[in-house]
Amino acid sequence: MGPWRFADRYLFIATFFLLITGIIFILSASSGQATAYSWKYSIFINHIIRVIISVFFLLFAFILPSSFWAKYARAGILISIILLFVVLIFGSAPRTSKSYFNLGFLSFQPVELAKLALVIYASDALVRKEDILDDPVKGFTPRLIVFLIVFIFVLLQPDLGSLFAITLIYFLTLFAGGVPVRHLLVTLFVLVSVGIIIGGILFFSAKNSVRITKYISRITDRIKAYPDPFVAPDSAGYQQCQSLIALGSGGFFGVGIGNSRQKLDFLPDAHTDFIFSIIGEETGFFGTLLVILAFVVILFRGFRIVIRAPDKFLKIMAFGLTIIITIYALINVSVSVSLLPVTGLPLPFISYGGTNLLISMISIGILLRISAEIEFDLIKSKNLKENY
Repeated sequence: MGPWRFADRYLFIATFFLLITGIIFILSASSGQATAYSWKYSIFINHIIRVIISVFFLLFAFILPSSFWAKYARAGILISIILLFVVLIFGSAPRTSKSYFNLGFLSFQPVELAKLALVIYASDALVRKEDILDDPVKGFTPRLIVFLIVFIFVLLQPDLGSLFAITLIYFLTLFAGGVPVRHLLVTLFVLVSVGIIIGGILFFSAKNSVRITKYISRITDRIKAYPDPFVAPDSAGYQQCQSLIALGSGGFFGVGIGNSRQKLDFLPDAHTDFIFSIIGEETGFFGTLLVILAFVVILFRGFRIVIRAPDKFLKIMAFGLTIIITIYALINVSVSVSLLPVTGLPLPFISYGGTNLLISMISIGILLRISAEIEFDLIKSKNLKENY
């Protein structure tokens, strides 16, 4: 079995439970969207291909020693920034955000890579600059500038859902790494100021861009329909109304897998952003509870790895990787039950979408590797003590 026998089995089981759940409900939910494709199972087969690719990347991430990520942390964030810039020029805008590279049967979203790169970069930088973190110029400003570049490029797409998520993830990672709260407050002030300036530029230049005009209109409508989507059930609140209807229809045990009615062109994005609602309709409260519990397992096992990690870099990185997954899950579920306005963020391991699945699986691969190294070192230390 090699290193696998030392890896966190509960983290592994929870991940693959969610992965299998995703496969089952992509098959179910996509059947309502199949009329838009040349073949009934096109979405499902594409998802299976993405799952297979992602599993290989998990294995690759697990094989690499955890020290690898510190070595290439700065290269990773540089590549991410370049891709975020290039996507603004050559990217595709499937709706109103120019955030994807269209690679034929696959697409790639650079902001997903950026959130992983930011966590690894912050983990490495906070360790290298630990002695001067209190120095706002030498210790913290470079970290602010790096994130500010990412922030601006994502805002220019624009993709406010991803922007909110990666900002929250980065702030929490910095806080976990020991960055003084006053520096974080300054960062927040700078980001809000830059956001207002760029937002104003986009707003006043919107008349020259149909895409930006549509995006601003869509965001404005979503805010108006929050927190009660039923004030506009046929327009801005339509998605969340249909989501709540799906969840309410499921009761405790659901209507049965494959028997959802909301997926039949009633609930938009049933196989992507709102797949949690389909799970709730088909398997009821019981099914959604199992999904939530799986994410709770990932959260607690991830934090267990954080506590047991032997050095600060691994602790910070493990923390960041854990919240990459759990924050996205929290936001997606909150949108489905109308606790948050629609953000467009997927449910990790379950929603249809290749880049988020890929980054989530890489994150789990790194966490499993760290857990395996911890257990191996403990067993090695124990054997040494027994031999003396």
